[in-house]
Amino acid sequence: MQDIAGRQNKEPYFGLLQARQWLWKIAERWLVIQMVAVIPVPIIGAIIALSVPEHRASVAVGAILLTLLDALFIDRRYRHAVKVAAKASEAYDTKLFKLPWNELAAGPKLQPEQITSARRTWDEKRSSDQLIDWYPTSVDNAPFHVARLICQRVNVTYDSALRMIYSQILFWGAILVALALTGIALLSDASLSEVLLSYLFPIAPLLIFAIREGFRQRDAAEANQQIRNAAQAVVEDVIERGCTAEECTHKSVQLQAAIYTRRALNPLVAPGLYGLFRNKLEKDMNEGADHWLREGGYIT
Repeated sequence: MQDIAGRQNKEPYFGLLQARQWLWKIAERWLVIQMVAVIPVPIIGAIIALSVPEHRASVAVGAILLTLLDALFIDRRYRHAVKVAAKASEAYDTKLFKLPWNELAAGPKLQPEQITSARRTWDEKRSSDQLIDWYPTSVDNAPFHVARLICQRVNVTYDSALRMIYSQILFWGAILVALALTGIALLSDASLSEVLLSYLFPIAPLLIFAIREGFRQRDAAEANQQIRNAAQAVVEDVIERGCTAEECTHKSVQLQAAIYTRRALNPLVAPGLYGLFRNKLEKDMNEGADHWLREGGYIT
């Protein structure tokens, strides 16, 4: 029988997946813009302030303006792009999983032109090889309503550990930068005003970003854990006691609403980290799906 695994590589599902990936790529680009604005630019500003004392005041003002630009524009565009990509993910999942669109949770659907344009752009600029078999192919060994719940379960386990690693990188990065600048200030015997103008103000955007994103990533990982626990309880209950197709669909609708909320609110992880851990994460996802299939007696 071909159902989730069989249909996911066919149209219109594969086209929705391509659109989904391109819209996430747009969100990722806004994150890159933000990271460039708040990491290398402040560091360069600090170097200028240290090297050319007469420019310290200008660098400090520039750092304040950069912080405002990030808060008022860049971060808002980034968060909007994440929500659009989350809607594209919801469109793909609800279509593939045969679930109704939950307007109360996700709001109105994306316009067809947005999906078509994103799909076409992905097709023109990116390879789709890594999109094949997006969900574990083994799930088709189970009845559709059980396979759907297993796919939703693996959806919420993909990146929690990676987010915790990234949050630690951000926190320790901020601490090390602050300690390094404090050490330089002490060695240079600088006055308080010089410390503020030459060290603290120039790197303020970097420190604010690292602390803010570190807490965002940690909160996201904790929220993912709560959803994962709920999803696991649902799958365990279905495997142990069974459920009718109607009952399982009701559970899937509720779980999908939580998955959308997670996607729309959670920040992205820095580009490159997923690439480093992609193979392990995909292996964990496939092994997780196989575990639940074995528990249900669908595979040996």
